[in-house]
Amino acid sequence: MRSKQVDLHGLETDEAVIIAYQHLLEFQKNQIDSLVFITGKGTGALKTVIANLLDKEKSNIHELIMVVQ
Repeated sequence: MRSKQVDLHGLETDEAVIIAYQHLLEFQKNQIDSLVFITGKGTGALKTVIANLLDKEKSNIHELIMVVQ
């Protein structure tokens, strides 16, 4: 199983969305089995924007995991 983790700790929401979207494209193109976004605790802003992005793009996604650490 091919898995990839993307650590978004400390990023601004706009930057995190761009990076997450780039990884989603790679996920789809390279047939990665799972993609883990690490958003951190903070205010929850990253978790919210990444969750919204995943909802928007879900038709092409096989498995996505979002971790808050």
